[in-house]
Amino acid sequence: MNKTTNTTFLIFGLISQLIGLFFFFTFWLMYYAILFFIIGAILIFISKKQWYLKLLCILPLLFSVGIIVNAMRFEKYIIPEGFKGVVYVITDKDYGENREYDFFKRVFRVPKSGVLFTKFKQK
Repeated sequence: MNKTTNTTFLIFGLISQLIGLFFFFTFWLMYYAILFFIIGAILIFISKKQWYLKLLCILPLLFSVGIIVNAMRFEKYIIPEGFKGVVYVITDKDYGENREYDFFKRVFRVPKSGVLFTKFKQK
């Protein structure tokens, strides 16, 4: 590969990464974003440029994975057996139930009244 081919791969790889970021932020095109991230990463790695330029393909992937992991904080709601009705969870209260975790999941133990005051911050 000559120098212009390497630069062309780098440019198309970066453009693919930017398109992937755009698709990622539109949410309903998120699956296409992953495809563009992968294509961009392959093109950037093929370009045989300096290592710090190859880091450019990892940054959007880390950013998008971080956002997805942050959004997927799992919550576990424990509702009394036989409970019927609406459950209300009121967050950010100093006098609420203490924070409880089950591994990475936030646990909410709803009382029989159906109204839970908790010290957890709102998502």
